[in-house]
Amino acid sequence: MKPKDDVIIALMKYAKENITTGITAKKSIAHLEALGYDMREKSPTRVLYQDTWRDYMKAVDNSLTGEDDYFNLKTIGYFQLMEHEELAHAREASQQSRRYAIAAMAISGLLALVNFF
Repeated sequence: MKPKDDVIIALMKYAKENITTGITAKKSIAHLEALGYDMREKSPTRVLYQDTWRDYMKAVDNSLTGEDDYFNLKTIGYFQLMEHEELAHAREASQQSRRYAIAAMAISGLLALVNFF
């Protein structure tokens, strides 16, 4: 199975989905592997993951639970993910508008031919 998103976007989406509880490194790696990413040590995908983790994740205070360290998206990462999602939506809307415009031109051309004859 080929992943749909870039590993950076997939990690940020996973962190956003779990914004109230936070995520651990182990759980995020398991999630990305389930999506089809190659998360073996020293793989290019793993290196991107580690850079993203370092730049866009912050620790959440879970000292009372004694569990693994939990992390959440930093504010900058959250807003960059929102920008990415808005851009993806705009591209989709643009493609749909293009299809409607082509259909409208085809109908107009057909109607012009019918009126001509």
